[in-house]
Amino acid sequence: MKTIKMIRTLFPVIIGVLSVALWPADSLHASGPPVETTYEAVLVNVDVQSVTELPGGNVIQEAVLTWESTGDWEGTFIGLVRSVTQQNGVSTASGVFTFEGTVLGLEGTLDVHHVGTFKADGTFKGNNTILRGTGELEHVRGQGKNVVIASGVIEARFLLLHIAP
Repeated sequence: MKTIKMIRTLFPVIIGVLSVALWPADSLHASGPPVETTYEAVLVNVDVQSVTELPGGNVIQEAVLTWESTGDWEGTFIGLVRSVTQQNGVSTASGVFTFEGTVLGLEGTLDVHHVGTFKADGTFKGNNTILRGTGELEHVRGQGKNVVIASGVIEARFLLLHIAP
């Protein structure tokens, strides 16, 4: 039962990972001002890798998560996330997701680092950083924030920059 509780606690934290924002596609091909994009992501699969209960009552969990996104980002996020849930219900999580699909019509992949905190009162704060990209997204970088809008659903905003090769 404790494992199920920890998995439920982890979902909201990870849900925040899938919210991202970009700027208009024509702006992504040349250096220019950042553009904001948004998307919603739905959690479609959780593959728990490990759950470790510590002597003080904290729980460490690792899981591979799969999210499907719609909006300015159309595609799939898959990543390994590690979370620590304290006895007071506060969870912190960190992981790297690979997004495969299109952003404002440009195709490729993006590796996104995520850190987030889910508080016992149900509020969530998540921050995301684009680490690297491939294809038409190769030179896109940016940062974003995400929030949980429903169980298993996140919304995010990203400001993206095009970095000249």
